[in-house]
Amino acid sequence: MAGSDTIIPGLVPGFALHRELRELVEVGLTPFEALRTSTTRPFEYLGEIDKAGTIEIGKQSDLVLVDNDPLKDISAASKVSGVLMRGRWIGADEIRKRMKEIEASSTAK
Repeated sequence: MAGSDTIIPGLVPGFALHRELRELVEVGLTPFEALRTSTTRPFEYLGEIDKAGTIEIGKQSDLVLVDNDPLKDISAASKVSGVLMRGRWIGADEIRKRMKEIEASSTAK
């Protein structure tokens, strides 16, 4: 399972995951296997694969839409066009705006 989404000093959830996915591919996992470390595998481990972890009718899902195919190049997973989270679409412009706000608040201290 991917582990860079935990709250550890120096790791920013989301950003660290993309680096972790690249590293998993570098050590021999296929891009598909690497993506499963942060999607299907956690729900299998938690015994909740019947509720989430795959895209199926009746399951809970947050989705990330990316510009290119991460199965061909895992770094494409970091090129996010938008996120469907809890039924709400957050587009790339909104994501950039929020990231600037986070950056500004962290440098203002």
